[in-house]
Amino acid sequence: MLIEVVAELGEELGFEVPVTSFVEFPTIRSFVDNLAELMGLVPGTAPGGDGTTPAPRTSRRAQRAAARHTGQA
Repeated sequence: MLIEVVAELGEELGFEVPVTSFVEFPTIRSFVDNLAELMGLVPGTAPGGDGTTPAPRTSRRAQRAAARHTGQA
């Protein structure tokens, strides 16, 4: 079902939505904020903007998973 949601959302937006965003950003607010940043809809984050693109936000769950994966946990 998630694959269908991602495909439909990507088709509607004309933007490839990362499937991992649903896990990394579990609340609607965090998901939408992240998607807006990825799409360059937040001032200063558009590709080719002023060069001050912030680092992508990552949830604590995703940070812990990445740490476990790299053996830093």
